[in-house]
Amino acid sequence: MAQNGSVVVATLVQHRVFAERMVAELLIDTELDPENATLELHQCLLPWERSGITEEAPEPWINFKTVKEMAADVGGVVVIAHDFAEHMAIQSTFNPLKDMGIPVAAGFGYTPHNTRPRTNAAMTGVTYPGMFEVAEKWIRSLRCEKPSYVEFGTLEGRTMSLAWQFLNEIPNFHFVAFDSFAGIAQPMEDEAWLFPEGSFYANRATFEHNMAVCGVDPARLQIVQGDICETAKPDSSEMVGVDLGQPTLINIDVDVYAPSRQALELLTPHLVQGSLIIFDDYDAFGADPTMGERLALTEWVEAHTDIEVEPYRNYGTYGRSFLVHTPNGRGHKDADGFKSWTQGDREAESEAEARVNA
Repeated sequence: MAQNGSVVVATLVQHRVFAERMVAELLIDTELDPENATLELHQCLLPWERSGITEEAPEPWINFKTVKEMAADVGGVVVIAHDFAEHMAIQSTFNPLKDMGIPVAAGFGYTPHNTRPRTNAAMTGVTYPGMFEVAEKWIRSLRCEKPSYVEFGTLEGRTMSLAWQFLNEIPNFHFVAFDSFAGIAQPMEDEAWLFPEGSFYANRATFEHNMAVCGVDPARLQIVQGDICETAKPDSSEMVGVDLGQPTLINIDVDVYAPSRQALELLTPHLVQGSLIIFDDYDAFGADPTMGERLALTEWVEAHTDIEVEPYRNYGTYGRSFLVHTPNGRGHKDADGFKSWTQGDREAESEAEARVNA
């Protein structure tokens, strides 16, 4: 966050001591010292338009209009919510500040991981932190001189912070983040009801702030900004100087088909035997095989017959992961296993079309 200006804190958590502790955590090791910052603690009634209240906002209530008026003097904004759902319901309220390059850090339910979380995926099932715990163990079994983590759709940096905490001690490990920093891009018509254009918007300033909080070494992280459908092309100007290394862990979290498909194409020549690909929203849209990340993977495998993909672990609500078998390192005992699995998706699609046309 910028050195000048105060920190505006918008909190739905009615506990000042807790809010102040969270603010201090979200500002640690950044240019803005929480001890010297002016912490303007507000209760948060957001978004104002949905509140049904038409009169002037009484202090200490705050909405995006009052925040925008403060923008000239604001170094950053901290939003504290009870959980992720509450955070997502209000985060777009601060889009005007994101447009101005002001970092909007989120606390509690969507806090970046500034330490390695305690996990036990073998005992508790695979959560988001558990998926990265499993991935770390898997990656350490691979032989790579330039291992890397490549993330498409980094938002505010929560999963990038997980990747850093679990993987940064692996020798020569490198990190690459792709994001438009303008929200969801190029959803198909049937995808836009769940992931509309511009949703899930976080600006680059927020991402970089969170990376600083989490202790990420900027020399080991490359950021590629722009529409992934355009930037994730080998000949794009944004790719000049970008080192993808040997992507041992890939996180595709762009939610919709087009950027997912382009991400896979960019990675194809760089994959190694045992590369692990995780798709954050693979089972979104009711696991419909005609859209989203599911369609992107199916088409990619069909287009690259020399590559095989094996289902690995499921995690979270919609997430699935897959192991990659490259031409020079086939480890799949059932080489047709994934082919028949994707064929099942195609057959289900054909049967659905037949029922509609009957």
